[in-house]
Amino acid sequence: MKKACCLLIVVSFLWQGCQSRKEEVISYDIVLQNPLNIQRNDEAVVFSYDKLQSLVGEIPADKIPVFQVNGNPITSQIDDLNDDGEWDEALLLYSFQPNETVNCQVIFISKENFSPFSNRTDAALFLSPNRDKTGYQRVKTEVMPAETSSDFQKTVLSYQMEGPAWENDKVAFRSYFDYRNGKDIFGKVIADLCLDTIGRSGDYHQMQYWGMDILKVGNSLGAGALAVLENNQLFRLGKADEIRYEFVTSGPIRSMIRLHYKGWKFNNNNLNVVHQISIYAGKYAYRSDVTMSGYTESKELVSGIVTMKLKDTPVLEETKSFVILATHDKQSELTPEPDYLGMGLLVPKQIFIGQGNAPVKDKWEGDEIVNTYYARMQAAPNTPITFYFYAGWEKSNPDFANKSKFLELLRQDAECLSNPIIVNKASSQ
Repeated sequence: MKKACCLLIVVSFLWQGCQSRKEEVISYDIVLQNPLNIQRNDEAVVFSYDKLQSLVGEIPADKIPVFQVNGNPITSQIDDLNDDGEWDEALLLYSFQPNETVNCQVIFISKENFSPFSNRTDAALFLSPNRDKTGYQRVKTEVMPAETSSDFQKTVLSYQMEGPAWENDKVAFRSYFDYRNGKDIFGKVIADLCLDTIGRSGDYHQMQYWGMDILKVGNSLGAGALAVLENNQLFRLGKADEIRYEFVTSGPIRSMIRLHYKGWKFNNNNLNVVHQISIYAGKYAYRSDVTMSGYTESKELVSGIVTMKLKDTPVLEETKSFVILATHDKQSELTPEPDYLGMGLLVPKQIFIGQGNAPVKDKWEGDEIVNTYYARMQAAPNTPITFYFYAGWEKSNPDFANKSKFLELLRQDAECLSNPIIVNKASSQ
């Protein structure tokens, strides 16, 4: 049973940066439990509107939830995922001790009394309005022009980082917004957010104050790009009747974008794809949620890891609920000598079909997918599937020079994803 009490507080005392004003605030108690005997730093707990309402009862109109532990505010965020002006999900961020049980207070306050926490994530597409590499501006939506889709040099002129990018305090990624649709990695050496500056001056293929582009993508799937495997042939997601970028949210815990592909034609198919990409604070990974439609039977969706510089043997292993595909080697783009970079995919077992390797080639033609270690995943129509891509650069964290430590990160995150934080109503007193 929920425990509620009414408080008359000066909201600015609790939430730094608010103007002093009094507001009647209702507080509810919930219980958060770490079921694992491991420490879980920067663990995001996500509540849908309905889930939170089931814990606290009717949610006050025109109020937003914030969270406290022991009377102290903890990082929180609300997200409007369908752009209707109302929040759909609330998030909190907390570092749990092994087997820790935490009593948490949910407080609903007016939006004007809430001061957001410092952002630890970001996502953006920076457009040059005249498509001449000047005057970059963040845009919420962008439909890829036809000439950009067919000529990637137009991408260089139009977009600050050749397409949308997403980052947290550990790592950053980008997607080429053209027919290549490759995914790339910006290795970071600072915790500060830096998308606003990447690509505006200097060469990000060389070491900058924030880090550098550390991956050679070529015609591979790079850092988790998408394809379909059909009749033993890989078809790259990229060319479609319409390709649209959509900004969804950014904040202290999570940032999210969506890439929409309408009328993707290949091998007598005509599909629609929505690739939702999200990144969470404190993680060396991003999450993909992919929904495909326009067919009746399951397709084999593919995502992969570039192997262009890989000499060591790729990794394939299973945990209780996930399959791990990973590589680790001196495969960064640092010059004159590459350093260690680990890359990995976490794929839920229930959608994993198998793994494969694209042809190894120094030269390639057209859309051919080469130099990729990939996961094959079962994708039913109109059904989202979820997987995760990891990047661990030794200059971001010296532990990643050690292959076993990078793999241990993947194993531990797989265990945490399999055993989410347990949320319950507080017991009545």
